[in-house]
Amino acid sequence: MAKPVLDNNTLLKIQKQAEAIPSFALQTELRKVLSAVRQHPKNPAVQFAAGLITSKAGDQQAAVQYLEKALKLSKGNEIILGALAYVFAARIKDPASALKYLQKKHFINKRDPSTLMMMANCHLDLGNTEQALTALDKAEPLVADKIRLHGMRSRCFLRMGDSSSARRELNTISKLDPTGLIAVGDMLASLPDNSPEQTSELKTVLSDALENNPEKFRDDTHRSMTAAALGNMEEAAKNFDAAFDYFVKANALQPVDQQAASFEDTEEFEVQRSVFKKDFLKNLPTGHPSGEQVFVLGMPRSGTTLIESILGGHPKIEDFGELEFFTRQLHALGITNPDNISVKQRIDKVRNNLDSAPSDGFHNIGAQYIQSNGFDKLPGKLKVDKMPQNFRALGLISTVFPNAKVIHSRRHPMDTCLSVFKNPLRGYHTTFANDLETLGRFYLEYANLMRYWKENLTLDIHEICYEDMVTDTERHARKLIKFLGLEWDDACLKNRKAKRDVNTASVWQVRQDIYKTSVQKWRVYEKQLAPLSEILADEIIRYEKGE
Repeated sequence: MAKPVLDNNTLLKIQKQAEAIPSFALQTELRKVLSAVRQHPKNPAVQFAAGLITSKAGDQQAAVQYLEKALKLSKGNEIILGALAYVFAARIKDPASALKYLQKKHFINKRDPSTLMMMANCHLDLGNTEQALTALDKAEPLVADKIRLHGMRSRCFLRMGDSSSARRELNTISKLDPTGLIAVGDMLASLPDNSPEQTSELKTVLSDALENNPEKFRDDTHRSMTAAALGNMEEAAKNFDAAFDYFVKANALQPVDQQAASFEDTEEFEVQRSVFKKDFLKNLPTGHPSGEQVFVLGMPRSGTTLIESILGGHPKIEDFGELEFFTRQLHALGITNPDNISVKQRIDKVRNNLDSAPSDGFHNIGAQYIQSNGFDKLPGKLKVDKMPQNFRALGLISTVFPNAKVIHSRRHPMDTCLSVFKNPLRGYHTTFANDLETLGRFYLEYANLMRYWKENLTLDIHEICYEDMVTDTERHARKLIKFLGLEWDDACLKNRKAKRDVNTASVWQVRQDIYKTSVQKWRVYEKQLAPLSEILADEIIRYEKGE
């Protein structure tokens, strides 16, 4: 491979070539570029190409290493900084790390709109909506895609609970986009203050487009979100049969995230129970001693956002939203990365990975978690990670943070699953939530795994039922605060209506009076949910008995 001259045009050309590699040629190109690295280890362009191709092949850890070396050899080139930011933001799903590179890139070139837009996206993912809006304000005179800019602004305002500003941005998009209301109808429908006339217009325009003009939607995800919005509008009008038909359509349209660790890999749960046993855990190296970590977890749509909003009002608690850190750690260990090997081989691989950890290995994972999320800048405060699917990582969490506090949010199995089904989620959720049978089986695996953790881990776990929280909020909120070892503060209840960032599908519920109408909601769909209730029959009995 010839030694290229290092300038931005050369790097952009390499980037374009890497993007154009078809999947069938990827392994061949990977072998070529790795051979070139061995021949030219100090060539930043070769290291850059290796990083791009390795990332495309799926090995993000190696990609970062190649790109970091290219960055060092190039003495901080802005194109390489952007590539590193993209790998962290889009591939590794680590927006905090991506921002570090983007800020350096912005310092080099303050008039690059793509850097500002990516910075805004990362801030949004982290729940930093004020910083996202600042980046968007800087990008506005520079960016050509005004529709995307106003769309991101509307997302900021939606998360802040500012419906009037969100509506203003969405209406601007409907004037700019040739498809008009269709472009933003799903988001407009989610606003809490639509008039009957606005709702009627939205239903007419969106239902007609969904049935007769699918080409007017951006993609299948846009169609799916629109169908879900129509379902919620029909439900509000008490047209339950029509509403459920739309929910079914929304799930059928939602594309499965092929990069996610699929629930069809049900062996993950068997691996967890086979590896994280009491005798095995007690022989692992000591983790991080911090007792400031609080994990709020459970099934999606089980009430975790309500709990987070109450905790976040306390002056000695800081809530950080849904952090991906332990999801990535499960993948790195091989727990959610089957590699086409048998269950026994997989169990052995995970055990070996844990056994081979150095004496300070788990302590260092804890330190990385603390530093990467900025927890070290808030000494003395409890830090809340409200990633529901961390229930899958409790074995690892107990090893890394043996003094952590865990709050397990539970909700009636039928209401939980209905809410998931009604609100199509992305990423990992698309691998289990799009049909009732798979959703029911996932709930069973979740319930069984949580019972296993309670029997086998020494973690301090507090269980709270959603129905109790909404019927006697202050009593159960006080129990939560006492469990965390803090004195009660009335701000815990006042916090719910504050204009705070909410980075979940429950954005408007956080600002309403306690949301009681979702209790026993499944009853109005009892006929349609019969296959699900059959699968969950034993869990329903357990839950209704208070077990």
